[in-house]
Amino acid sequence: MSGDSLDELIRRIPELLKAHPELAEKLYAVLKDRFVTNETLKAYMEQSERRFEASEKRLEALRTDTDRRFEELLTQMDRRFEASDKRFEASDKRFEELLAQMDRRFEEAKQERLVIQAGLGALGWRSGIALERTILNVFRRVLELRGIDVDKVEKVGIRDELGEFYSPGAKVEYDLYVHNGEHILFEIKYHVKAADIENFLRKAKFFEQKKKVRTKKTVIALEIDEQVKQLCGDRGVEVITS
Repeated sequence: MSGDSLDELIRRIPELLKAHPELAEKLYAVLKDRFVTNETLKAYMEQSERRFEASEKRLEALRTDTDRRFEELLTQMDRRFEASDKRFEASDKRFEELLAQMDRRFEEAKQERLVIQAGLGALGWRSGIALERTILNVFRRVLELRGIDVDKVEKVGIRDELGEFYSPGAKVEYDLYVHNGEHILFEIKYHVKAADIENFLRKAKFFEQKKKVRTKKTVIALEIDEQVKQLCGDRGVEVITS
């Protein structure tokens, strides 16, 4: 069939269907496999609707589960923050208690120091031992933490027969603590100066030569300048001060 004849036929289809209604059924039978029927379209729409509803339900379930997990996470985080806050509060309280304790100890040391300072002018040479014992008692807790029994610190002397340290026959005195074979020599003063450190080191060397022992050297002072403290560090002398 030529193109003109086909176009003519297509143009006359409405007219032919109107004149011969039975042709509609025959034409439908020929074309029904090439087009979607209402029934098929309806079934497809219903299936799509069911799938959409199922997707909505799954999405809603996922949203609900996500909300629940998020709420649980927030609750867990809140509990952890509360626990952290309590730990920080406890730490702050312990820190404040420590500061208060340190303040009390500093105040006690200050009062003890003022008492010593007030009575220092009345102390003569013969009361020097009492002053040293008082200073030892001021630092009793510090010394005990180092394992030193203050009551066992004793005054000892070595006679300088040949005048190696002082004049011949003079007595060189020391504050000595002996424990488990360790010899600790103390220089105990209210205020210690660089010259005191040098003299103390000379005395310690004399002691070691005479007693044939090694000693640990410790200065105990209520007052000491930073330069003198540095000198002690450089010369291997431990410093205990307020």
